[in-house]
Amino acid sequence: MTNIVQTKKRDGRLVPFDPSRISSAINKSFIAVRGGADDELLNKITQSVIENLDKFYGEEGIAPVEHIQNIVEKVMMENNCFDVAKAYIIYRYEHAKTRDKKHTPTKEPTTESVEMPAFQTTDAVQKSFSLEFRSDDSRFGALLDLLAENQIITQEQKKEILSQEPAIRLK
Repeated sequence: MTNIVQTKKRDGRLVPFDPSRISSAINKSFIAVRGGADDELLNKITQSVIENLDKFYGEEGIAPVEHIQNIVEKVMMENNCFDVAKAYIIYRYEHAKTRDKKHTPTKEPTTESVEMPAFQTTDAVQKSFSLEFRSDDSRFGALLDLLAENQIITQEQKKEILSQEPAIRLK
């Protein structure tokens, strides 16, 4: 049983929280990438998403749809379903672009760079990568949270990155 009773939509409307919508979205992602998912994995991921939502929004009882989707991405990655998470992220991105076309931005975001150290892997091989996000990309905060949780970046680095506007490129 969850303490979440409502979902806050992007337009601000509150609708009844429906866990089956989370399960359905996860299942559709697995179907698109792997042709399907076994019920045990689907239920495990869905339950973990709901537990995370309760942790963050249980007292309030209202979970924003963007945050629900961010948690779905995070839980997929925690369960080593990186291929499915990638497809889910791309799907969200494409739909965000469609939504953005409906609204003309007043100012185009610019890109700023923040130098980041190479990341140390467990086998002592240093790897670096480059990511680019727009300041209005809702997944950016979730990615930074995941990087900080896994001690890939420090909380200070996270704060520095979040202070940059309007867009950031991690190198």
